[in-house]
Amino acid sequence: MERGFTIVLDDTVLRGRVDRIDQVDGGVEIIDYKTGKPKTLSSLTVQDKMQLMIYQLVAREIFGLEPVRLTFHYLTDNTRVSFLAKEAQLEKLRDTIRAQCGQIRARLFDPTPGFHCEFCDFRDVCPYRQ
Repeated sequence: MERGFTIVLDDTVLRGRVDRIDQVDGGVEIIDYKTGKPKTLSSLTVQDKMQLMIYQLVAREIFGLEPVRLTFHYLTDNTRVSFLAKEAQLEKLRDTIRAQCGQIRARLFDPTPGFHCEFCDFRDVCPYRQ
């Protein structure tokens, strides 16, 4: 089931949509479908994991669910890579979100124009759009 969410962290509002949440023994599995090149657990970076870790926070704090597995499901070859963030990783994620939001507010970021500009909500006002 796809499920939208809004979460408030301090004075920052994050909105998103979880691709799928399945009931499994002992809790839920959060699944994010990917169309890109499949990765292995050892090749996933912290940046790769961040989206699913946010979903882990949302599942617990907004939906009242207990995630037991976070999974990237690669559609190109139907493979899956799963992990679960530890509490210390989730706290570090909160700190990272706070810091990044502070940098955005202070306009301390480097734009990364590219194909994704086409889908950006701010493309009409962004001086860096392509």
